[in-house]
Amino acid sequence: MKNSEKKSKDVKLFLISLITAIVLRIFVIQTEDPETKRSFTKIPVAYVNEDVILKESAMTVISPEQPEVRVELKGTTSSLNNIKTSQIFATLDLEEFGTEGEHRIKVDVQLGGDARNVEVVSVYPSHYSVDIEPKINKRIPIVVNTIGNIAEGYVLGDIDLSNEFVMVTGPKSKVNTVDEAAVVLDLANSNKNMSFRGDIVLYDKNDLMITDLEMSLGSVDGNVSVFKTKNVPIKAVYTGSLLDNQKIENEVLSPNTATIKGNEELLESINEIRTLPIDYERLIGVDSYEVKLSLPEGVSLLNPETKYMLTYKLSSNISKIVSFDLADVDIRNENAEMVYELQGIEGTIDIQLFGDKELLEGIDKNAIELYIDVEDLDVGNYEINLKLGNLTDINVREIKPEIVRLNIVAKE
Repeated sequence: MKNSEKKSKDVKLFLISLITAIVLRIFVIQTEDPETKRSFTKIPVAYVNEDVILKESAMTVISPEQPEVRVELKGTTSSLNNIKTSQIFATLDLEEFGTEGEHRIKVDVQLGGDARNVEVVSVYPSHYSVDIEPKINKRIPIVVNTIGNIAEGYVLGDIDLSNEFVMVTGPKSKVNTVDEAAVVLDLANSNKNMSFRGDIVLYDKNDLMITDLEMSLGSVDGNVSVFKTKNVPIKAVYTGSLLDNQKIENEVLSPNTATIKGNEELLESINEIRTLPIDYERLIGVDSYEVKLSLPEGVSLLNPETKYMLTYKLSSNISKIVSFDLADVDIRNENAEMVYELQGIEGTIDIQLFGDKELLEGIDKNAIELYIDVEDLDVGNYEINLKLGNLTDINVREIKPEIVRLNIVAKE
């Protein structure tokens, strides 16, 4: 009986001692290494399973591009002091969000490394609105932007690129902002053909650079031609024929020179450019005609859009006879002391004229000066050639008769 009571008393003492030890231990821990909380800011959030939605649905994340969160942890002071930002892993899992649109996704936080006695208390923000849209490819033509100038008297020719297009890949909304894929060529006052390599840069419609898209090419090779220029006169060339009574007058080619470009040595041998043959028949019934130039091989026009116009007057010529009486002949430079008498003509004096129809139709004997000149002639009998005046742009084919007899006597 006594032994039993003794054992019971020993057990009670042991339990009291154990509880006392635990309480003391807790007290010591709370006193020397108390539990506390600590916030960690700007923890980067990584997307997981982005490759899954890209592979299965051709989708990609638009925003947010670099999400961050603030994480609050709880644990003993010593444990929290050992926690580094790199041990906190925040993620947004995209696996179940492979459709286009905005999705509210919870941020998941895990602790790595030695994070015993530490737990996550809160995450802010706890969710992110993630914008997801299709990832597309777009073929963009490559253009060459030049800086500087070609040497004076030279012009830039064709630019040949090793690739004319670049494939741009990325989110649909961003890819569709691409307005131009460009490389830069420095002309550097050159007068010779050039080869170059240029880095491809993407620009939007406001000429702002776009850097966050994938490209199938980073650079492109190119060759550029540089041509000499020269200004030369144009010579009109005709073919066919007009009627005998027709002629082309007042021809004006405008412009009458052309600026050509080509190999410097070739241009040195060219002093004029001819038109393609102009058929006379095409000139009938119109007063202007667009001509084309005949360019030697290897030569082209600096301004190929220039139109070369030939203006002219197509006239029809006719013959016309104007008749005069002997009394119509004017005697010029008379001597007041002499008497002049024209003789030897029976009938009329006929003048055969040839010229433009419109001009001749208005001509009669009143418009023509028919005369003889008696200057320095003394008393006597003479045979004198008839003369005509006031016949601009009209041909005289025949005067019949051409000679008149003149008797000069002194006044009594």
